[in-house]
Amino acid sequence: MGIVHRTTGIVMSIAVCILMASAISISAGSLNSPSVPGNITSSFYTLEDIYKRLDAGTTGTPSVFTEPAAWTEAGVMHTLSEIMGKAPVMDGTNGAAITTDVLLEKTFWGLKSGAWGPRTGTMANVGAQNITPGTSEVTITQGYHNGLGRVATDADLLDINIKKDVNIFGVVGSAPIPSGTAVVGEVLATMTFSNNAATGITGTMVNVGAQAITPGTSEVTIGLSQRVR
Repeated sequence: MGIVHRTTGIVMSIAVCILMASAISISAGSLNSPSVPGNITSSFYTLEDIYKRLDAGTTGTPSVFTEPAAWTEAGVMHTLSEIMGKAPVMDGTNGAAITTDVLLEKTFWGLKSGAWGPRTGTMANVGAQNITPGTSEVTITQGYHNGLGRVATDADLLDINIKKDVNIFGVVGSAPIPSGTAVVGEVLATMTFSNNAATGITGTMVNVGAQAITPGTSEVTIGLSQRVR
């Protein structure tokens, strides 16, 4: 009886081992993928394409999946950490552009808190703004300027054309200030003069030259004019 029991125990132990081995084999299965991911005829971007897009803005071209020569081969692709290092990071509230900082209809990627993601600029495109100086201030339009705007000039903006000691846009005048009280009738005809009211005035006094007067019993009126001795 002892021999029979021992034999039965051995047989049962062998049977249990066989069943366990079979179960392990069935549950594990093959570690190799039965086929490539997705549709083999479809094209996909690779992680390397994503890295290059983030790093240099490369367009990239989708391609059909192919097995790499070896997963451990150096230089097959950048690591996920390297790809993450190229991804934009939210800037918070300082330094990040918002729509008003970017030219109208131009797109950009917003990094500021509350303005994250693809955005379109709203800054007005002023282009070239030309300004003519005057007696009142000229407001410069807010927006984008293309660098072609100009401030008008005038060839007559010279010191000799500006009243002495008067400063116009940084040019200090040197022209004498007219003064005097003479009027046209007090200045010889064809001669010009200036007074405190105007410049370049032409006199009207008649030049009678030398006038000889003979005394007599009646007075002789001397005409109002300039006389030469």
